[in-house]
Amino acid sequence: MSTAGSLKQQANGSSSFVVDVVPGPDGERRQARKRGFATKKEAQAALDEVRTSVRRASYVAPAKMTVDGYFKAWVKGLPATGMRTSSIESYRRNLMYVSDRLGYRRLEALSALDLDALYSELLASGRRLRKGEGLSPRTVRYVHAIVYRALADAKKKKILAQNVAEDATPPSLKSTKAPEMKWWTPEELHSFLTFTADEALGPLFRLAAMTGMRRGEVCGLQWGAVDLERSRLEVRQQLGVVRGQPSGGLVFSERTKTDHGRRRIDLDMGTVAVLRAQRARQASERLLIGVGWKNPHDLVFTAADGSPLDPESVARLFSRRVARAGLKQIRFHDLRHSHAAHLIAAGEQPLLISKRLGHASAAFTMDRYGHLFEGAGRQAASAVAAMVDLYRRDLWAQQDAYVEVWLEKDALAGVVIDVTETWDVPLMVTRGYPSLTFVASAAHVMRQKYRPIFIYYFGDRDPSGVDIPRFVEKELREQAPRADITFELVAVTEEQIIEMDLLTRPTKKTDSRSGKFRGESVEVDAIPPSRLLQLVEAHIVQHLDAERHNRLVEVEAAERKTLAQYVAGWSPA
Repeated sequence: MSTAGSLKQQANGSSSFVVDVVPGPDGERRQARKRGFATKKEAQAALDEVRTSVRRASYVAPAKMTVDGYFKAWVKGLPATGMRTSSIESYRRNLMYVSDRLGYRRLEALSALDLDALYSELLASGRRLRKGEGLSPRTVRYVHAIVYRALADAKKKKILAQNVAEDATPPSLKSTKAPEMKWWTPEELHSFLTFTADEALGPLFRLAAMTGMRRGEVCGLQWGAVDLERSRLEVRQQLGVVRGQPSGGLVFSERTKTDHGRRRIDLDMGTVAVLRAQRARQASERLLIGVGWKNPHDLVFTAADGSPLDPESVARLFSRRVARAGLKQIRFHDLRHSHAAHLIAAGEQPLLISKRLGHASAAFTMDRYGHLFEGAGRQAASAVAAMVDLYRRDLWAQQDAYVEVWLEKDALAGVVIDVTETWDVPLMVTRGYPSLTFVASAAHVMRQKYRPIFIYYFGDRDPSGVDIPRFVEKELREQAPRADITFELVAVTEEQIIEMDLLTRPTKKTDSRSGKFRGESVEVDAIPPSRLLQLVEAHIVQHLDAERHNRLVEVEAAERKTLAQYVAGWSPA
């Protein structure tokens, strides 16, 4: 095959080129052609670029698909990666922001400038339901992270020659602040429940407010789990939303949000009376509709024809009712926070509140609502004051994975710490080849994790560096045999050396592992800081259920603020 190529001047004065590239899978000859260059010099430069990529075996033929077509195909393949259905749905919804505006573009024609313009537009007016309002910086940054991962996969599979998201500029980490969590006073809650008492969803709102149940738990509640004679119910399942399913997007799951989510909740007599009336009203509706009534799941709350309620639609209707009632605007989920606040004010103990809300432990409840417990005394107030600046929620407590980032060098910690702190991921520095003590300490932590563990390592490519995954995996599996651990060397790799044209250095022959090592060595700090940040963030975000994470971030921000106010206004009796 000749890769010399040739230039040609068109009749209109423009220039073009043609050059042989890598043969197709069937061995047939393939050529790259491009026309429309203003000058012969521009055409020659483009031809030289193609020839260089062919010589380095990095040439990728232009993708014959649109941005929207690729994203849909990519999302369709995500179940094979083991990603949660809810996370895949979150990816699909967020990529719609891109497809709505850039979906028609050819995939290979997408540029970093296109993405920058997209992010600006989303920040200014990206909301679908509220025209003219923009998305939050956190949401736009999350969209960027998904796009980055999708295009990185396209590059890995040789669909694209480069990932243009690497050069795009999403909102900064510092700008991604979460909104404040709110709750109602008992007077405000009473006003709302009175306002909606005679509406179809009035009983649902009351049950959520008086039990602290999540919207998916309330919408998925079955009559078989309700014992009105004993004034209690059991949370056994939840109803989730996954668009594109044959069920219309609604999916029942016996897996509750946390392991302690399956629980028994005592009911007050007022709520028992409301549920009795709900059962009688439902029976009347069933008789009125007749054969058209369909409630195969025996749900307590349904649409007029007996079909399941969409939890997201319920939340939107709640917001409209709040506005019509003229009350302080809160989310449906804030009914749960309101219930917790009222229980605390009534003097209930943390352990009982924890069990009622389905928290993992009383300590978790204290973490979340500790600022509402009064009568702590001067010593407790001092302790709270000392923790305000250091306070962090475990933002991964309800995720399906545990993630750590390991770095070989101290100097790089200052580069990536903004990313790891934003996503609340532990950052560990090995300071060279990990010692047995370092690995033993890590194994101790991992023995206490009952979910898949992912460790992403960033270190030099040299004889020691390429041996680290083997050594660490061996030691961790021996010291934490029951843990599900994946240890991945993210950087530096041979592909990154070529792709980023990284500076190399001669390999030290004194290294005992140099015998099997081929090529020159590269230090991890040769990677440009912006690319390093992108790599770290992309590997973290792929394990996140964005909606779960954002809810916890909201809680953390609100708790920080309330704790600070609590300490500032403290005056012991």
